Amino acid sequence: MKDATKQYKALVFTSWYPTPEAPFNSTFTQQQVEIVEQNFNARQGERWKFTVWHQAFETDIPNRVFRDKYQKPYSRNSNESIKVFFNQGTIVSHRIPIDQADFLFSGMKATWEKVSAELGGVPDIIWCITLTGLIQASWFFEKMNIKIPLILQEHSVPLTMHIPNRHRRDSAKKYLPKAKRIVAVAERQKEEFLSLTNKAVDVLWNCVDPVFFEKIADSDFENEIVFVGRFSVQKGIMRLLKAFRQFVIINPLWKLNLVGDGSMRKEMEQYIINNALEEKVILVGMLSKELIIPYLRNSAFFVLPSFYENCPVSLLEAQACGTPSLVTINHASEKVLLEGNGIAVEDTGDGAGLLSGFIKMKACLHQYDRAKIQERAKKEFSPEVFADKFHEIMNEAIDHSYATS
Repeated sequence: MKDATKQYKALVFTSWYPTPEAPFNSTFTQQQVEIVEQNFNARQGERWKFTVWHQAFETDIPNRVFRDKYQKPYSRNSNESIKVFFNQGTIVSHRIPIDQADFLFSGMKATWEKVSAELGGVPDIIWCITLTGLIQASWFFEKMNIKIPLILQEHSVPLTMHIPNRHRRDSAKKYLPKAKRIVAVAERQKEEFLSLTNKAVDVLWNCVDPVFFEKIADSDFENEIVFVGRFSVQKGIMRLLKAFRQFVIINPLWKLNLVGDGSMRKEMEQYIINNALEEKVILVGMLSKELIIPYLRNSAFFVLPSFYENCPVSLLEAQACGTPSLVTINHASEKVLLEGNGIAVEDTGDGAGLLSGFIKMKACLHQYDRAKIQERAKKEFSPEVFADKFHEIMNEAIDHSYATS
């Protein structure tokens, strides 16, 4: 009897992936690919093979200069069934239209031959992560005269990072219609896309690694606040320090743990020294997810003081750990913060709103049921919820007449 299992080949085209130069770069993208592969292959009657093509873009700054030419697939995945290929071409300049960047073609073509060989032929679908990825993939396959359905998943940054000038905006308008489905992580992002195309846009939040959903043990939390993220202007890190400086004057037993790193670290260190906060503010540094979890679970609450967000992964992870959260209102964070899981405050930039939020959170901590916070998060952010919705999107986009059985 013939095996009725459908075989699907999926190519993930992205710049947001761990590399030898930046092993921590956007690991939530890697996480999503692994979760999707595992979930899809658990379905009866289907077999999916995923391969990642990492094409460095100008937004992928840590990986864009002096890349070694890898002769073999390189992977840091825990799931070694997913191979990762790095393009050997030159980075396209954002100052010129992509259809004039012919110097890219030879490098991409050479890598494509290796990628398609690993997949066992032309993919049934291409999963483009970021608008820049969709533009470059569409351009390349158009030049190769290969027709493959593409879907776009834009996960975090504002579209202005991908269309910094007229040339890139023209490219976006040209290539967006080629996407069979467009997936955004926030309503704000959906609105940005709709200014460029009349295609329908799905909104699907990022998923959270299952380790964050492990059952919460009954334990007392510390008098500590935790932030997890990049030390940058966008994240509002300086207004966080200003607010905590005022808070700790009236609450001297409290501490602030800052997990992460970034361009503002030196400025933060100087502020901490100038205000004698060395014993109260701890710059923890970069941590793996396994080491981040205890900070989230043992803290009184999590804080995200960002000026701009779309779908902040650290806020999803905090709720998955059952940790009450305080966020600043920025038309995104307050929408990701589920009802009953914390509070959102207005802050003009001076930290006064955050200080008010600190005081409110401290006063009502006993009202939060951490198990219920986690339960609410699981219904919205779990890998199963994400994969089910993403399977419907992928399945609808594929031309099933080409799938093998």
